[in-house]
Amino acid sequence: MGAVEGIGAVTGLHAETVLARRLGMRAACCGIPPGRAEDLAEELVEEQNVVALVSFGLCGGLDPAVAPGTLVIPDRVVGEDDYTGFPTDTRWRSALLDRLPEARTGRLLGHDRIVATVAEKAELFALTEALAVDTESTGVATVAQRHGLPFMALRAVCDPATMALPRAALVAVTETGRVDAGAVLRAVLRHPGEIGRLVRLGAANRAAMKALLRGGAVLGPTLS
Repeated sequence: MGAVEGIGAVTGLHAETVLARRLGMRAACCGIPPGRAEDLAEELVEEQNVVALVSFGLCGGLDPAVAPGTLVIPDRVVGEDDYTGFPTDTRWRSALLDRLPEARTGRLLGHDRIVATVAEKAELFALTEALAVDTESTGVATVAQRHGLPFMALRAVCDPATMALPRAALVAVTETGRVDAGAVLRAVLRHPGEIGRLVRLGAANRAAMKALLRGGAVLGPTLS
């Protein structure tokens, strides 16, 4: 098994899963609502015999200085009430940062739901000083620690701290992680004033996915 093939990736969106598999990783998607990350990571370990775990995908910015498309390679995943959290693998992180000098490192907040408003993002940043937030990393880190496997989170910022998620985005993703175009259209028809925000989110998403591809391409070569 090569380095890339030995990595198990847990994602939140189908598009992230497709990208991870395209890069050679063994990937599983949580979808919406979040909360299945730990079970899926356990399945990757038990059934796919992976030798390392990564939380892979997009995230929401908490630090106002972090722009869409910024790669986040955290030194640890923390919770609102647990600042110790789960450290990422030191050697793997160092190698990634050497290859991706534009990436930011610091805390990543693991949360049990999507953080949608600017006010809540500001509150969580003040509380945790985390660069960004996602809903999968805590579960993945828990399994990696349980099995003594190297753990990494590679995340690309989509919605920055200054952007509130439009309501269409909150209903867009299904339990399989795919986008429900009908749900998006219905939300836009109910809230046409949010079209501009949805367009900006789309541009941010494209920047984030481009960055995620760039970062994901070196996950395998940097795992030692």
